Amino acid sequence: MAFRTQDLPRTIRRDKRTGARRLYPRFLRDDAIKPQVGIAIRFFETKLGLLRRDLEPDVLIQLFGEPRFARCLVACLARAYRYRTRRFADLIGEERAAALGERGLHTPRDLRALAYARANEAGGYVAPTERAAFLANLVPELDLVEAEQLLYLDAPDQAVLMRVGPVPTVEEILALYHLRLLESLLRIAPTASFALRGDRAQIEAVAARHDVRVEIERKTVTLHGKQDAIGSWSRHGGRVARAALTLLGIGALGPGAAVVSIGDEGFDVTLDAATLALALPPHGWSAPAPTWAEAESFLNDLHAERRAGHLDGWRLRRWPAPQVTERGVIWPEYLIGRGQIAIGLLPLTATQLRAEADALVTLAERLPFIVLVKGTLRAVPVGLTVLRLDTDHAAADLADYLARTFPQNATEAAPEWLSSLGDAARAAGSLAESDLARQLDCPEEMVAERLAGLAAPDLLYIDGFGLCADDFLTRARALEEAEVARNGGRLDLGTLGRKLRTLVGRNEGLHALIAHLSGELQSAA
Repeated sequence: MAFRTQDLPRTIRRDKRTGARRLYPRFLRDDAIKPQVGIAIRFFETKLGLLRRDLEPDVLIQLFGEPRFARCLVACLARAYRYRTRRFADLIGEERAAALGERGLHTPRDLRALAYARANEAGGYVAPTERAAFLANLVPELDLVEAEQLLYLDAPDQAVLMRVGPVPTVEEILALYHLRLLESLLRIAPTASFALRGDRAQIEAVAARHDVRVEIERKTVTLHGKQDAIGSWSRHGGRVARAALTLLGIGALGPGAAVVSIGDEGFDVTLDAATLALALPPHGWSAPAPTWAEAESFLNDLHAERRAGHLDGWRLRRWPAPQVTERGVIWPEYLIGRGQIAIGLLPLTATQLRAEADALVTLAERLPFIVLVKGTLRAVPVGLTVLRLDTDHAAADLADYLARTFPQNATEAAPEWLSSLGDAARAAGSLAESDLARQLDCPEEMVAERLAGLAAPDLLYIDGFGLCADDFLTRARALEEAEVARNGGRLDLGTLGRKLRTLVGRNEGLHALIAHLSGELQSAA
């Protein structure tokens, strides 16, 4: 997904010789920004499970200094960090949520509809002094506090922050930033010209498939954008950008230049070899021409599977955003998703897959995609998910794979929001009980009950202190053991408390941690 035009980090200067206005996009050509990006990743990791209302949106703008640049980097981080609306079961448990479902109350909207209907029965108005009694009696299964929480559980500020996939690396975020920046420029380019490096027929075929007008004169290829009814270049520009980037990725195009339109003005942008080398990952994959016909047939069959109810809940999107790491980029032909699951579908020939299996396996460790192969493979590369594209039952095979791998009625070991709290504790080392109570929307005495579903052997909840990761406890025990050894087998609680405070930070339950650690010590000889 490209950046918003108004957010593009850029500098604009006028050429003194020609008078033309030139735009210089902010590509990051050194490593000075890497520590700040690492801090941003850690910031999101420590905020996992936190309600949207509790996050401070200006922190990252202060970190990076420049608002437009900060918003673009946050947009890149949004590939991994997203807000998720909680379900009734996340707050009151599956059994009680099922009981509400039997009453037709599946979502906060259903609960609000019931509240409005009851209010209308009482004259259409509930006075503030009667609100508590009204909500307490709204549904027998809910008390006043629960009814208040569930009534507006789908409000934007009630969504929780979650991570999708593995923890992103600094290099992945920067690779995504550079590619999106180039894509954003091409989306608003009336014309983009590149050096001819590949087969002319291949370039014309890719352009025609994306409905992009192309002119090839000698060694120059020019792609033309198209304005929509309100004068914007970006709508059709998505096709221009995808066509250009896929051709650049396979080496069919070389360095060039573009004219980008911002407002009513045009600006020249140089896309030299150094810029393209920085913006494009070293390897790129997209559907090759020999798979296009089968991919269209596969799409029609997928729609038939959906109509037959075999892909219930799954959404299908054509030509989605690229999947990027610092080692390569995949331009999926389709994206199939359900909830927080999103899987790219990449058609390739069997010959291409055999030749590039090792590089694709490396990408599969970080990116969720399925290779749809045309042709016969003697063996599927270990680490890749591969399905046949050129069979009559290709779509049915995908539907069967999704049903087996992601069953609709699967019961997770822990809800996603609870797993996110665990990830936040691992990143921060520990989460204070008071912070847990705020994130779980419950009193501190109910935190242990709410965390009961978090079955993680590397995490420990200490009553009165909070949730701790193994690494944190190891460091805390080391401090305590060093203090005991220094005092000849005795424990100075005051000194230990001061040392632990530097490790823990703000936590009112430090005494509970000390009591827990002290109970694990062996008697000194």
